[in-house]
Order: sequence, then C-alpha cells, then structure tokens
Amino acid sequence: MLAKNATQGEAAVEYKASQTKVMSIRDDFTEVEWEGLIASAMRNLNLSRRDAERLLNSRDRPVKRNPVLERQWVRNLHIVCEALRKGEADPEGLFALAFWIGLYGAMSEMRAKFYRTFETAEVLRQSGKHHPFITASAAVFEACDAIRSSLTDDEIVFVTFMRQIHAHVYQDGFEQAVERGNPEENQPGSIRDKQMIPLLRRHVAVEEAHQILEQISSKNGHDEFRVATNFAHKVGPFVEKLEAAMSALEVEREKDAKATAQLREVRTKNAAIEPLKLSVGRGRPPAA
Repeated sequence: MLAKNATQGEAAVEYKASQTKVMSIRDDFTEVEWEGLIASAMRNLNLSRRDAERLLNSRDRPVKRNPVLERQWVRNLHIVCEALRKGEADPEGLFALAFWIGLYGAMSEMRAKFYRTFETAEVLRQSGKHHPFITASAAVFEACDAIRSSLTDDEIVFVTFMRQIHAHVYQDGFEQAVERGNPEENQPGSIRDKQMIPLLRRHVAVEEAHQILEQISSKNGHDEFRVATNFAHKVGPFVEKLEAAMSALEVEREKDAKATAQLREVRTKNAAIEPLKLSVGRGRPPAA
C-alpha cells in the first residue's frame, strides 16, 4: 500500500531534521567569502546589497529541501513501478495515478535538472578528471534519459496526457482554445489547436493527441490500470537503474557534506588566524 511508503510527511521530517544540522546557508562560508558572494551578486545582477543578501539567503530552503524531495520522488516511483510489475498494486487506480505523475516528473523535471551536472561530468571526463559527486549526479541524468529513450513519441504524448488528466481537474491543455488578438495592433484572434509537448520539444495537434490516447487505450481494452502495468514493464529496468543511481548519489552527498564541513572548519580557523598574523607582522600585540 502507498500508505506504507515514503510520504510528504516523512519528507517534512527529514527536511526539519536537516535544518538542525545547518541552520543557515550563511554558515557554509567565512565572513570574507560571504562578502565576496554578496559583491558578486550586486555586480553581476545589478542588485542592492539588501536584495543580494535576500537572494543568497533564499537559497537556504531549496538547498536543504531538494535532495530530500528528489530521493522521495525516485523512491516512490520505484515502489509504484515494482508493484505494478509484480501484480501487487492495490488499490489499482491510486497506483496508476501515482505512476503517471512520478514517471513524467522523472523524465521532465529531474532529467532537465541533472543534465547540467551531466554536462559538467563530460567536460571533466574529456580533460581526464573525475569527481565522485558529479559523476554520481550524472548517473541520475543518464537513468532519467534512459527512461525517456525507452518510450516512443506516441507513448511520450500518452504519458504527458495522462499526467495532465491526473494533475488537473480540467483538461483545457488538450482542447482547442481561443487566443485573443490585439485590435490596437490589428492582430486578429485565433484558435489554438496544438499542445506543446516539452519532452518532444514540439507542438502536437490536439486532435492527434486524442487519437494517440484512444489508440493506446483501445489496445488495452480501455483499462488504464492495464496500460499503466504495460508501461511499468517497459520502463521498469530503467527505473531500477534510477533508484540505484539515486542511492549512490545519497552516499556521495554524505561524503561531500562531511568534506565540506571539514573544509569549512579549516577556512574558519584560517580566517581567524589571518588578522592575528597581520597584527603581529606590523609590530602590534594581538588583541586579547
């Protein structure tokens, strides 16, 4: 049952626990480093000092929260997918709903987010370098990309449609709609009859999307649970790969966090010692 798996409540507990370890992102930097970050934000983004500090401090929550949410998302997708493959999904409708939303999220948001790290890993690889944390992050992208590549374009449209159905009350995205013109600029109104499919990077005609939905559904007796089960069998091996990649990334995150804490301690000590060196060098006694 889904109730036995990770929940939003568990994510909240993990997030709250993480807050007790590092109270603020500010704690990760020495005074000089923090001032440098503020100056950079002010210069590159044309911000006031107050807004630059607000921007930097605003990263505190997502920096601590996102790894928890990523792990939870992949864990739930893996559990749901395995239950469908093994015939253990109950209640069927709830598992089908969770499957479409989880599958789409892995192929879209997570794939896009980890692609940036994948590019960095490729640059390091080409220069003969290697960083365990970056390599582990790149493996997450590769797994998400493998899930995406295992599906045909029509199946991608179907998953996108099913995610729309289960994530919204109304299905306006896959219906024709009026796009108002601009009389002042002599632009007439028009009918929007296409829907953007981000995973395909192109628009698909609304009628074509409905035809795809009907074709795949009819082949499975218009039984959504049966469709979800067949999709789970198809993407299952790659979801397993994603689960393994995310578990490996968790290990590297722990190592990276410990290394960062040790480095921060050294930097803090050095920052405290530097004024002492300068004071002694100028022939003045150190401050008490």
